[in-house]
Amino acid sequence: MIKIPQKYQKIIAIFLEKVVLQSSDVYLEMEKRGEEASLVTIKRTLSQLVSEGILKSAGSGRSTSYTITSK
Repeated sequence: MIKIPQKYQKIIAIFLEKVVLQSSDVYLEMEKRGEEASLVTIKRTLSQLVSEGILKSAGSGRSTSYTITSK
């Protein structure tokens, strides 16, 4: 069984509800849910999820958006 870190699980849960988000949207959702994480940490985690094939990114710079891959 693959063990997914809790931080990843929380971010994936947000994407299951909202589908397409930018890093600032994820940050605000985490904040609403009482989770403490800086925007830099969120961006780093999103990059890790993209490199692991869980999320895919579109655009670049400030307009980068993320979605769950359809594997």
